[in-house]
Amino acid sequence: MPSSDKQAEPLAPADGALATPLLDVRRQAEDALLAENWMEAATLLQRALDDDPRWGEGLAHLGVCLVHQGRLQEAQQHLLRAARLLPDDVDVYYNLAAVYQRLGEHDKALSCYKEVVLACPEDAAVYGQMAESALRLGRVKDAIVLYSEAVRLRPDDLGSAAALSRIHLEQGDLRQAGEVLRGALAHHPDDVSLNLGLGLILEMQDRHREALAHFRNVVLADDQHEEGYFRLGVCSRACGLSQEAEAFLSRAIKLRPDYAEAWHELGELYRDRGDLELAIAMLEEALNQHCAIEERRRRWAETPDPGPKVHTLNALADCCHAAGDTGRARQLWEESLALVPDQPTVTRALQAVTPQYRRTSLTLD
Repeated sequence: MPSSDKQAEPLAPADGALATPLLDVRRQAEDALLAENWMEAATLLQRALDDDPRWGEGLAHLGVCLVHQGRLQEAQQHLLRAARLLPDDVDVYYNLAAVYQRLGEHDKALSCYKEVVLACPEDAAVYGQMAESALRLGRVKDAIVLYSEAVRLRPDDLGSAAALSRIHLEQGDLRQAGEVLRGALAHHPDDVSLNLGLGLILEMQDRHREALAHFRNVVLADDQHEEGYFRLGVCSRACGLSQEAEAFLSRAIKLRPDYAEAWHELGELYRDRGDLELAIAMLEEALNQHCAIEERRRRWAETPDPGPKVHTLNALADCCHAAGDTGRARQLWEESLALVPDQPTVTRALQAVTPQYRRTSLTLD
């Protein structure tokens, strides 16, 4: 079947007079593309393609314009046609892969990205995009390999490093997660998210003194970072730095008065010191904040996690029991068991303070 170009040839005069308007339209379309005027560029490109349907560059550019207008299905069709006409154009495959990703067709996106890396094996961004699609398809091992390659090619790539660390963390591999974040910190030593992430990993490994340095970097970069101060308080307490812990936790609470975990940690700190009165006051406030958060989540039709509240109920019950308030301790343990029944230690503590009623029988002669 003859091409549309050959069908149009007999209509054009020998001097090419009819070709000039077509060239003008293409130039206007190019100007509109440079100005990022996507609607005008799309209109001009469509006019040019009406005259030359096999203009591959025009199809590719029109696909990009349609993406910017949110017309993804149409963009996909034009980019597919462009790929057939321009099989060696890497940009066409890259843009087509990006469209497939946005459409949720990640297997097709991976196929297109593979064409790109065959031509550009050192393009770190493409490996990152491939890893994202692999992860969406549940191919975690492939995602690890691809993100690792992205980080190898571009060690300062924050996005790929953070994603790779998160995967290792989800798999329970704290060592690998920490190594990835350390590598990224070599290029971004003041980055808040990297310092916070590595600090949290070190805290989970009970390496509290090492974690302190990273949490300090967090608050030095952002003096309003309440979690940074909270984590400094937790690690300072674990290191036996009681006064520093108190100051950091108080700062976290000042920045965020409803910070239930910070109130709780402060209560635990006062219990460590043997100040049960202050410990009970702080833990009561933590419990109040947990109840307020629970109520808000119920209003938002969310199911609250009972774990943090149960943790505070048990700590407060222990303090009340130690202070001689057995009735309050019993009430708190009962509430805790109502939320999470499988707590053998709490069950035994409750049994120890619950009065045992004995049945008395009278024998009459």
